[in-house]
Amino acid sequence: MTVETSAMARTRFAPAEGPSMLLPATVACGVFMTSLDQNVVVTALPGIGESLDRPPSQLGLLITVYVASLIVTMPLGGWLADRFGLRNVYCFALLVFASASALCGLSENIWMLVGSRALQGCGGALMGTLGQVVILSSFPRDRTLKINMYISLAGQSGPLVGPLVGGALTTYVSWRWIFYINIPIALTAALLAASLFPSTTKPVRTPFDFPGFLLVGSGMGLLIFGMDSLAAKDAAGSLIGIELGLAIIILAVAAFYCLRARNPLLDLNLLRIRTFRISFLTGGSLDTIGLSSVVFLLPLMFQLGFGMSAVQAGSLTFVAAIGSLIMRFFMPRLLNRLGFRRVLVTNTPIVALLVAGFALVQESLPAWIVLAYIFGFGVF
Repeated sequence: MTVETSAMARTRFAPAEGPSMLLPATVACGVFMTSLDQNVVVTALPGIGESLDRPPSQLGLLITVYVASLIVTMPLGGWLADRFGLRNVYCFALLVFASASALCGLSENIWMLVGSRALQGCGGALMGTLGQVVILSSFPRDRTLKINMYISLAGQSGPLVGPLVGGALTTYVSWRWIFYINIPIALTAALLAASLFPSTTKPVRTPFDFPGFLLVGSGMGLLIFGMDSLAAKDAAGSLIGIELGLAIIILAVAAFYCLRARNPLLDLNLLRIRTFRISFLTGGSLDTIGLSSVVFLLPLMFQLGFGMSAVQAGSLTFVAAIGSLIMRFFMPRLLNRLGFRRVLVTNTPIVALLVAGFALVQESLPAWIVLAYIFGFGVF
């Protein structure tokens, strides 16, 4: 949705003679870490809350601020690569991610952890955008499709193993190790990137929309902290109202600006396309809100409501990820046979009913029924 992404794809890099397959493996490491850290925190929330003296239900900010940092920082990737070189920026992103992970593990209060998570998201955003560019620039087109498919599997593995890894580390070691585990992986990837990634030979000086970046970033920041204060009830109602009111005003100004800017941070004119607008407002917004809330609340229900350990809760949510992964192999054939419209119209109400059905899950239910239900949720 950004202009920067298309500009990045046009950047020219020095062709590597027979690029090593370690190069896409390095990119896959970055994609895996970024995806893993979106999900690994969920099953660790009760442990984090107990350590930092905060109710787990109020720790959703740790996930939200990470994703918000990913979104806001992503457009910076092309601009930074143009000026400092893709290899330098990618290595810098890995070092930022490793440093932020260390700070997360060392955090002694919630706000230090929130700030470190935001910094972690910044590093992850740069790794995600620049990794795709280096693959497209280093390999012929007939190979990039297969390579990107394997890299996407690394990204899809994050939701698959994240809750299980987070639960196991929290139960048997400490929640701090869900962050420390990133450090050796990121440092190894940085060493590989420094030796394998190509250098920019003809940088494209693309303009960067700094006003749009400041407007969107500040608006989203105020919105996130305002919603967190509303959920935590740790601030006066008037202060929360001011935060949310300012956020709405700033984001409205940002939308007005982006619709009229020559090279906007967010190309909102894409919303004029009917199919894109419908998919963004439904699947991209409402659907994501509903499904993400299940991913956040389910491990908390198992741990706080049913008295399970973090590793037990992670194992149960792991079943949903397995169902989702299995369905991916059948989805292309299903779409070819029935078409996108019929699949979406049928699948959406089924998912809505499955989400509502979680309200009926009781501790007294047999384990196999709960497992089958969660697996079915993952499939759909």
